[in-house]
Amino acid sequence: MKIQKSNKKSFLKGIFIKICRLLNFEIIDQSSFTVPTLKKRLDENLSSAGRKSITLPMGEIKITRQINSLNVIFRFCTKVKILNQNKERIFGKEKYEYTLRSLNSILKCIQIVKNNFKYLDIKITAIDSGSDDADVQKIEKMVKEAFGDRINMPISEWKEAYKLFVHPAGMYIGGEVQIVSENVNDLLVMPDVILTDNRHREARVDWEITQKRSNKIKTLLESYDVIVTQGYIASSSENFTTTLGREGSDYTAAILSYCLDADSMHIWKDVPGILTGDPRLFKEVIKIDRLSYKEAVEMTYYGAKVIHEKTIKPLQNKNIPLFVRPFYTPEKDGTLISAEDPIGYPPVIVVNADQVLLHISTNDFSFVGEHHLGDLFTLFAKHRIRVNMMRNTAISFTVCTNNRPGRIKAFEAELGDQYTLQKDSDLKLITIRHYTEDVVNSFTIGKLVLFQERLKNTVHIVVKELVE
Repeated sequence: MKIQKSNKKSFLKGIFIKICRLLNFEIIDQSSFTVPTLKKRLDENLSSAGRKSITLPMGEIKITRQINSLNVIFRFCTKVKILNQNKERIFGKEKYEYTLRSLNSILKCIQIVKNNFKYLDIKITAIDSGSDDADVQKIEKMVKEAFGDRINMPISEWKEAYKLFVHPAGMYIGGEVQIVSENVNDLLVMPDVILTDNRHREARVDWEITQKRSNKIKTLLESYDVIVTQGYIASSSENFTTTLGREGSDYTAAILSYCLDADSMHIWKDVPGILTGDPRLFKEVIKIDRLSYKEAVEMTYYGAKVIHEKTIKPLQNKNIPLFVRPFYTPEKDGTLISAEDPIGYPPVIVVNADQVLLHISTNDFSFVGEHHLGDLFTLFAKHRIRVNMMRNTAISFTVCTNNRPGRIKAFEAELGDQYTLQKDSDLKLITIRHYTEDVVNSFTIGKLVLFQERLKNTVHIVVKELVE
């Protein structure tokens, strides 16, 4: 049997080009593609002032000309479930929550562009690919609150037609040409630079190879003052796309800063800087002007969400200062994280929800010795169970960990007949740095304290909310 490879992408490109010609649009795209009618590669200057332009949805998109209008099209499907090889849901919450969160970030970015480029006419087009009606209404409400009548929402009747115009990744940008430029920027894609292992969401960086690959960036910096690229993603040696975990874009910046021997690194956030607590949970929080690397690591390890926990180490290794600054007031200093350790910190509270206590005991009532602990930690490492706190008695061992049901189930299955596992769930891990007794007491009132650990500068408390 002979199997012929489908040339569907080229076929769709041909249709797309014909549509563009009928609408009198020019095409902006660089993917080793030739316009049949012009007999020219698309990376040449095909523009003329005043003509409308459109991006080809397949391939690498590079717009090198100033434009006066944008139509940002995004496609969403909130019913998609992403599972791992064990048929476990990768993301802890429903897909629509992540869709709304991503959309909110996009809208904030677009608002910043609108505020800084008053002449730019921006329109949003949202395309649903099979979401529940309730989710569609939520998304429509969010976009309309930000853009009013500058939104168009084609749903089912437009869905198939727009497949031709939308990149599978879900983004399209087009506009009218105002200024013609003959320069074509080089494309910098992070998977071509950052090499990791093949762990999804928690990929580990191969620093030696990544360092060598970063020479590409140094070459680009000889020609360009500013390079715009993406974060969060990398690639494995098998050329599979990997991700760097929560807030992985921050980690990407730290990796590049390390490889390029940067003078400093700046992260732009929607908060004034590093705060003494999550402003969504606490009303009375203050900004910390300066933090040491060590202090920042302690905060992020136990759940502070403002920056990726892995961001600090590469910067510390080369003593690169990190500035966490607000994008809505860019003139403000934010928070500086450096080797310098300021004298005196205010109490800092980090709340890590959705925790579980694993109580492990021996079935034969034997003491939990070093060989037991060795076996247990081997299983923790195998199933990627993170130990946030631990405590042992004569015949039991208790750990506090993030609630990962699939991993915990697989861990329990390997314990065998030698151990018994009991679980306490729906818990919170409260970490208080530079604590006072008044602050500690305020977080234990009305709560059941299951586990508490006090160190010189830190208190860890595992609590369960009491139901009235």
